[in-house]
Amino acid sequence: MNEDRYRRRPDSPGAASGDAEHDLSQAITASQPTWNTGNSLFSPDISLDGSDSQYLASGSGDSDFTPNSSTGFSVSAWVNPSASNGGTVFSQDGSTSAAFSSLTVSASSTGQWNLSINEGGSTYDVASGGTVQLGLWTNLVLTYDGANGDDVYKLYANGVEVDYLQDITPPSGAGSFVLGARWGNGSAASFLSGQLADVQVWDNLAVPAQPATPKSAYVPIPGSDRILDTRSTSKIGSVTGPVAVGATVTIPIADDGGTTGAPLSATNVTSAVVAITELGGENGFLTAYPDGAPPPVTSTLNCYNNDTITNDVILPVGPDGKIDISNGCGGANTQLIIDLTGYFTTATSGKSGYVPLNDPARLFNINPSGTIGMSFVSGANSGDNIPADSAVTVTIAGNTTVSGLPSSGITAVALNIGANGGSSDNGWVAAYPDGTTRPANQSLLSFTGGHTWANTLIIPVGSDGKIDLYNGSGSPISLVGDLSGYFTTTAPSSSAPLEYYHPIDSTRILDTRQTSPLAANGGIQVVGTPLAIAADSPTLVLNITPTGEADSGDLKMYPNGGALPNTSIINFGAGQPIAGLGLINTASENAFIVQNYSSGTANVVLDTDGYFEP
Repeated sequence: MNEDRYRRRPDSPGAASGDAEHDLSQAITASQPTWNTGNSLFSPDISLDGSDSQYLASGSGDSDFTPNSSTGFSVSAWVNPSASNGGTVFSQDGSTSAAFSSLTVSASSTGQWNLSINEGGSTYDVASGGTVQLGLWTNLVLTYDGANGDDVYKLYANGVEVDYLQDITPPSGAGSFVLGARWGNGSAASFLSGQLADVQVWDNLAVPAQPATPKSAYVPIPGSDRILDTRSTSKIGSVTGPVAVGATVTIPIADDGGTTGAPLSATNVTSAVVAITELGGENGFLTAYPDGAPPPVTSTLNCYNNDTITNDVILPVGPDGKIDISNGCGGANTQLIIDLTGYFTTATSGKSGYVPLNDPARLFNINPSGTIGMSFVSGANSGDNIPADSAVTVTIAGNTTVSGLPSSGITAVALNIGANGGSSDNGWVAAYPDGTTRPANQSLLSFTGGHTWANTLIIPVGSDGKIDLYNGSGSPISLVGDLSGYFTTTAPSSSAPLEYYHPIDSTRILDTRQTSPLAANGGIQVVGTPLAIAADSPTLVLNITPTGEADSGDLKMYPNGGALPNTSIINFGAGQPIAGLGLINTASENAFIVQNYSSGTANVVLDTDGYFEP
């Protein structure tokens, strides 16, 4: 829009050296818009009143924006909408004046952000997501990645991916680049009411980087706290289920924002460690995110065939101390349960940091053929399952089954637990500090009979250095435990400092459905610091979802350069999408491997809500 802002810039992330810089400001034409200067956010910005004379269009020639299918392209704009009747933020016209706009980013009259790509004539492919907030500035970024012929478009609102389109070739010809309107059958339409500022265009892929956040330390809640149960027979919280399809449930976590009824009185809370359980939902998914943030395109928990499913999550809270859960599960019977087991705070003094293992390692194997770590397990003998309605105690501090565990000072562990019950047995597992009373309602891992269900749990450790694991089913079960790392207040050494948590808005870093699935027993290398994350060799906090599996199996994830471990991060059945938490160390080579350990292909989706780093 002005010479310094509205231009193609070669200094964007991923820009190739030597890119030409094209000043677009002199090619803009408009009829009596209002230019604003001197405000605290943008100077200048422009006000548009929604009328048919209030839009901006580039001229012809060198200043036109031509999408580049080989290197990708990106468009960024700040918009402050003032009316709820929708309107176009920016669009790219076709190659002739009679053509329809080839791509459009707009605010819909239903309150979402829209990305529309023309497929011919007046036919568009449309993706919608996020929330349009009137009177508030929002940064919209559209990216296109044409690498390997994947043709993936992504729309971001304030750094959060809100939706995407794929397998659509970008337009080869270009007319005007338009702000505040789109082109429809030879005339301008869909005029914006509001303000625009700082519009930038790049002839390359420029993924919006999320800002670095202050470090946060971990605080365990030894007995856990059930903060939501929507079932009418055991109702906890303000919501009575079932939760309708498309509904969003808001849950208070901390009273930082003056929130009444919040379970935590602590201040400076950045994230909560919660176990989210879904009951009765049909195929679909739940998405959890900070209250006040745009609903992301990511998922948190997959609903499947009316099963009871639990996923543990490290979830950033909103500035008001609340979280939101959006229900995308099918059917009319979805109920929600949430157990709070810990939190992270910027008041780090005396609190715990994280110590990742160099490689994940098996801590115990409690089943008829298992012997690993049994000398540190009491309540079950080698060659036994865990009886119904019974608990075992596992020694963590000083456990020599895994190298490097200190003899004292461990406050919690990141432990992936796999449970397998009888073919007709459905149940759950509770995990809690030894020496404390088992929480009456806690359920950190749910399972159905005949299948292995696995999830990474953040489990507080007792003052004696031990944890208890309880079988809440009616039959004996086997348990396998794989350790990713531990929390403590004291660094192992001066050369191995504690890592602290940095929350970010939910970001999708891998989706093989947009490329190709993992081959049978095949893997893929993932860069440890995607463009959206401002960190160096972090431990990533991932929500891991295998989907479209051709056969049953499991995923293994480990640092790049390491050997294939005997551990697994999540188990799956054929055609059964399921999500689980993972804390993945990337420190050795700033990358990690995702390995499909099954005889069939499988897609993998990875979302992150934050990371650990020193």
